[in-house]
Amino acid sequence: MRYFVILLLTLLVSCSAGTNIRTVRSDEDMLRDRAAEYCEARRQFNWKAIHQMLAPDLRQDMAEYFETLEKKGKKAELLACDVNNIDLKGDNAVVALAMTIRIENPLAPNLAPQKYEMKDEWSRVEGTWYLRMKKPNLSEFLQRSGIPRKGGGRQ
Repeated sequence: MRYFVILLLTLLVSCSAGTNIRTVRSDEDMLRDRAAEYCEARRQFNWKAIHQMLAPDLRQDMAEYFETLEKKGKKAELLACDVNNIDLKGDNAVVALAMTIRIENPLAPNLAPQKYEMKDEWSRVEGTWYLRMKKPNLSEFLQRSGIPRKGGGRQ
């Protein structure tokens, strides 16, 4: 019996030595990690890193926007950024982030931090998850927020 156990162990060790054992991570885990990297880059106001996280087909169109952000400097402090939810459908996903932001305003230095939820679209290209960001549209923002436009009421 003792020789049988030794033989069995020898076979198991020799058979497993030639295999390549790797951990299989789920699509959601990989996207969650990528979104966490995005959160950290936002927290550090690392616009170059965020620009590299954009889908390759969007980088050229967004380059000027990110250069502008880089020049403007820090206008707020991102206190927290956490992945709340991931809605994954094949190679596309919507990631909901819970963010706590303190806006830096010299006229109101004691503003309380504000909590926001932000939803970002992501897509997977050749195994890597990329952010699908659009340039902000000021008129759409004003319309959604209810802020009156110049020269009149809400539209």
